[in-house]
Amino acid sequence: MPPTRPQRAKSPEAAPTGPSRRAPRVDRHCRALHEDGSDCRARLLHASHVFCPAHHREYKRLYESYKRTEKHYSGIESKADGADDVKTTIKAKVAAGRETLRLRDQVNRRFFSFSVQNRGHVKWIMKLQSEVLALERELERELAAPEAPEAKGSASPRRPPKPQSLSPLDPAVPLSALGHLPVSSPIVVLRQASDAILTAKIKELYSISPALDDSSSLVLDDVDPGVTRELDDRDYIIRFFFRELIAQKADADVLARAARTQSINTFLRESSAEHVEGYIRFFHAFQEGRHHTLHILRDAVCDYLLIDSKSPSTTILGAGIATDDSPRRMTSRGWDLLWTNFHDIVGWWNLELFAVQFDDLVAVKALTACQRYGTGTPSEDDEDDKDNEDNRDDVSSWYVPNEDVSQESALAVLHGFIAVTKGFSDHDSPRVEAEPAFAKERQTRCYLVGRMSKQDPVARQLAQELAERIASFVVLVYDREKEGEAASALVLPAPPDANPWIGRSRTAPTNEALGSQPWTVEWSLADVLSDIGLIHSLRDRNMAKDYYEFIIIDRTPGKTFDILDAVADALSKLKGDSPFDQVFRQVIAKYVPAEERDQYLEAVAQMDFGQPTLSAPPQYLGNRVRSWDIPNSLRAILGAALQDSSRVTTLHESRLISHVAADLESHGVTARITEYEASHTCPIAVRGVDGLDDLYFHYDMGPMSERVIRGSVLDFDPSINSLTEFAEAYHRAHPNAVFAKGSIKVHYCAWPMPMLAGPRYSRLNFRTPEGRLYRWKALPFDIPLASRVWQVFVNHELNSRLPFARLQQTTLLICAENRDDAESSAKALSEIGEKHGWSFSIPPPASWLSDVKGLGLETLWEGVRAAL
Repeated sequence: MPPTRPQRAKSPEAAPTGPSRRAPRVDRHCRALHEDGSDCRARLLHASHVFCPAHHREYKRLYESYKRTEKHYSGIESKADGADDVKTTIKAKVAAGRETLRLRDQVNRRFFSFSVQNRGHVKWIMKLQSEVLALERELERELAAPEAPEAKGSASPRRPPKPQSLSPLDPAVPLSALGHLPVSSPIVVLRQASDAILTAKIKELYSISPALDDSSSLVLDDVDPGVTRELDDRDYIIRFFFRELIAQKADADVLARAARTQSINTFLRESSAEHVEGYIRFFHAFQEGRHHTLHILRDAVCDYLLIDSKSPSTTILGAGIATDDSPRRMTSRGWDLLWTNFHDIVGWWNLELFAVQFDDLVAVKALTACQRYGTGTPSEDDEDDKDNEDNRDDVSSWYVPNEDVSQESALAVLHGFIAVTKGFSDHDSPRVEAEPAFAKERQTRCYLVGRMSKQDPVARQLAQELAERIASFVVLVYDREKEGEAASALVLPAPPDANPWIGRSRTAPTNEALGSQPWTVEWSLADVLSDIGLIHSLRDRNMAKDYYEFIIIDRTPGKTFDILDAVADALSKLKGDSPFDQVFRQVIAKYVPAEERDQYLEAVAQMDFGQPTLSAPPQYLGNRVRSWDIPNSLRAILGAALQDSSRVTTLHESRLISHVAADLESHGVTARITEYEASHTCPIAVRGVDGLDDLYFHYDMGPMSERVIRGSVLDFDPSINSLTEFAEAYHRAHPNAVFAKGSIKVHYCAWPMPMLAGPRYSRLNFRTPEGRLYRWKALPFDIPLASRVWQVFVNHELNSRLPFARLQQTTLLICAENRDDAESSAKALSEIGEKHGWSFSIPPPASWLSDVKGLGLETLWEGVRAAL
């Protein structure tokens, strides 16, 4: 593939230590803060909860309080008839607005301090602040305006109140403003000391992140200290990171000051040392890749990408940040920025934290599958220095298919399916374990959890496709945007078992007694859903739930994990089995920037994907009778293949079998089974002498007793040709007779007669390699004695009713006493055919022959040959 994105150089001294590649430990504690700002350490009752019960109740109480005050604020009309009424009304509205701000600010700081949901609170607070400030200015104007005299000689107008002065210790007050005080004044000394502490703290913050110093158009280089340089993308993003930090974590007063201040440097020098110390701690946490800092980095990148857009924004520290999530997206440009500038913080394991919409995650996973963000293999330098970990490149690839389950199948990712987690069974471990006092049997089933965008039209098709493969999988698909219990979010009908098992066991005193013991479920769907809840709470809570979530469980225990391959196969089938290179080209055209596409397309052209090109399966039904004219050398191969359960079905064969099975269903030969039952067989495809593959079914009906057949209606050989004998006898009876040789059209894999009644036959089914189940409605060729049963049926329904016609297997002989009677014979045959839904192929009456030898009756039409 093309070279990966360029790396931003970092010195070993300046490079922060990246986070572990293992997912961070799940925090099951309450996310609220106490009134003093300390963390609540109460345990959550459930992984999906955010607050402990006490803080949940307090949150609801505060929420209801500020909603009441907000309603009161909105209900106050600032316009009135008299001047006094106007002033009184404005004062009341300002007071109500301030109280609403206080309550909302408390909710913001204590209950949404680490949440992306904070953005809505910030937007609301700043909107209300602007309204309250406008009201205060209006009130000042009202107080400053001369009052209309009520009578001659009325009192002079009141002066406006003096603005409230700041404390001389406030950093916002210049030290020069204290020049009227003696140098030895305690206020001056305290102020000088606090300024010195503040300056030291700001210097420390700048040493951590030089980009924050916007007092100059240049910035100190963090690789080569002491050298200044032009600002790059990372510097701008760091500044937006600080703006987002203020917007999402600061209280209302600090936020208001940030909105009025035009530079970060000025803002910091007007801040308290305590606040700057908080920023230092946060930037240290950011450099360490701490979980609660990463969504702010995501928002900073989005702000940087939206600089020139006209999306809703508010100005913080001289630049606009978005106040609405709708325009925020992590585009390819955004992921490139993260990879190039923050690969020391952003790893493959936390990419979900940076996606706004699920489609953003699909984009980065697809680009990663194209190896845009690393190849997953060590560089030459890494190989040279593999014994010296300190000298190895600290750049980690986002393409790690051996660790990242979402990258295990590149084809699934490129088609838009993102795997989340999986479980697999240990098929090498013994199924039955002998303990000293008892025997224990354990079974486990593989499962996969994955997601697909609701905007992708193939997502619903994939859900239906997988759900129809009931012999292979138990499939549940959830719409995570729907509220309520999990069952109400199901996209497909719920399976009969509401809680399918993943792992189960049973014990008995002996191995022989195990079969009669009940199973104990050790792991089930409920546990998988709990794991998904933890994943969402820890990693995915800031991403929109605009996706379908698939939970796919293997039907058969003990299998090797191949569910992801099956998903990729289903997606390929739904999209027309496009070649790999075409799939890559589509992804490149969709996600790779235009100026780089040619480079990627050239690389794809040189790649060998090793995938055979699949052609559309031929149309068999109505066009082909199954060939039985197989060379003798192949008959033994066919017989062995039908009984070989370990035979591997190729992709071409699987597509052919599925195509023919669907065709059989559409023609009423079979019916699809919608609830799981054990399958009796799976067809195989074997190539005939005509070069086309044919389907064969192996049904093991048990040993067949010759004594039972002997003397019954089935005691005959259907391959013995009796047509010549019948024709000669008819000719002797009718010297002027005419004859025609024809055939009956049969289904591709079944005789045109109803399936036999009784439980032994009526429940016979088969499965396709993909996992669909079908039941026969017509008699299949390949059950034992099927051709004899067909001949008995034909003898009863046709041969015994029409003395001038004889049907043997598929070969038809029709006669007429003379040429004038040929039409009536053909009509009588047609009436029998209409009754049973049969279709015959015979020459027109004018072409019938009077010479029996010219009919070629010594040879039957070939095809069909049944089970071996």
